Amino acid sequence: MGVLQEIEHHILPSTQIASHYGTPSASIAILENDDLETHVFGQNNEDCKTLYLADSLSKPVTAIAVARLVDRGLLTWESKLADFANVESFLHHPESASLIRYVTVQMLLTHTSGLVRKSNCDHPSHLHGFSRYACLRFNHLPGSEWHYDNEAYALVQLAMEAVSGKSLLELINDLVARPLRMTRSSWGRLPPEESNYTLPHHAGKQLPLRTTFHDAELSTRGMWSTPSDLLKVISASQKSLLGSSSFLRQETARHLLIDGVRSTKSVGESPQGLGVGWFVTSSTFGHRGGAAGDGHHCYMFGFHGGTVPELQNTSFAAMTNSSEGIVAIRAILNAVMYLKLWPRQQLMPSSLGLDDTPPCAAPDTASLDSQWQEWVGKWARDSQRGWSLVKVDGQPMLRFHDMEPVRLKLAAVPCLRLEHGKKEFEFVCPDLPGSAIRLTWLVDERVLELFLSCSRVTLKREADGDSAQVHRV
Repeated sequence: MGVLQEIEHHILPSTQIASHYGTPSASIAILENDDLETHVFGQNNEDCKTLYLADSLSKPVTAIAVARLVDRGLLTWESKLADFANVESFLHHPESASLIRYVTVQMLLTHTSGLVRKSNCDHPSHLHGFSRYACLRFNHLPGSEWHYDNEAYALVQLAMEAVSGKSLLELINDLVARPLRMTRSSWGRLPPEESNYTLPHHAGKQLPLRTTFHDAELSTRGMWSTPSDLLKVISASQKSLLGSSSFLRQETARHLLIDGVRSTKSVGESPQGLGVGWFVTSSTFGHRGGAAGDGHHCYMFGFHGGTVPELQNTSFAAMTNSSEGIVAIRAILNAVMYLKLWPRQQLMPSSLGLDDTPPCAAPDTASLDSQWQEWVGKWARDSQRGWSLVKVDGQPMLRFHDMEPVRLKLAAVPCLRLEHGKKEFEFVCPDLPGSAIRLTWLVDERVLELFLSCSRVTLKREADGDSAQVHRV
């Protein structure tokens, strides 16, 4: 039995993903050293070849196509947008047109061009069908600040088509899809003969299938695919980075994932690196797709070496047909990392936030190291005392003041790799859905992280006569 089937049978069944996470279907793929495992959590007729709308996962695929144009000498990272398109006609404030000459391909791919689309604007333009994007303004100076938007990739599309004389679809097929044998990927409206695809859902209700795609959206959110096909893109990037593939030149792969990474002041709430087409952490790169109400959500990431070199040929992709699908993806990924013994990542690409979804309980057969008992005792939150980790019949339980202790079960989540023999443990409260605790370390001091339904606090051991402190995360 593979890891994904083990999760289905012993940790997170499809019925729970549908009822608890509002996700009718979640298609998953894991690739480790060319060994592929796939599974679909669902109760309908989806299989590993079923198409899901990839939304913003289209962006890194577009960036890979640009990288191959760079390798062929048709573009450079510093190529100027103004050399390929009359972007001044798109500007809502023509007085800022002089800034266009500073905008480069790299800025567009890293969301640092400063260009954003002004909302509620009627500014006619018919250049390449880019009417939706014909109302741009500068939000900040080119290259000075990060601001995520779709318009940047629509403008990259203009440069790609100008230097090649081909349409974006021709370029994607020639540069990415065919070389990587992505046989289950498509862009824009699905062909009439295609019947194996998912329907979007939001708040438990099925939404109409999207059938209209503007030309300018194909590079930014117009891709249909499968997790297996997505991992071909990540694997080719990983192998190029190692120098074991000719798909990209090694220096080009390094530019995408390492040398071209810049720090951002924030991405969501968590600072992280921004690569060319990818979000990047110290050990991983990836992207997410989907927006509230769109009826789908997806995520993919791979290890690039860094702090976890032994996983450099490992990657994961998940696609769902639900606006709430990101919650299911977090739970499944936590379970995968737990069973695979991948180390817990404190930061994931695109600020995935693995701690934002309450974990599932590990299988009853999971063993529990006795070191958890070193956290037995009283713990405090601010001036309020009363939290205790207790041992009852050899099992951990959580008590608040003099109330009956609640039972704890080992959680199906990964653990940090700690030095000097230190370990951490995480437990769920089966009787309190949404609550969990983590027994971990703050430098050389044991702490207890308490995950409640609406908050997360770090408790310190309560010493007699002392006022223990709290660290809010």
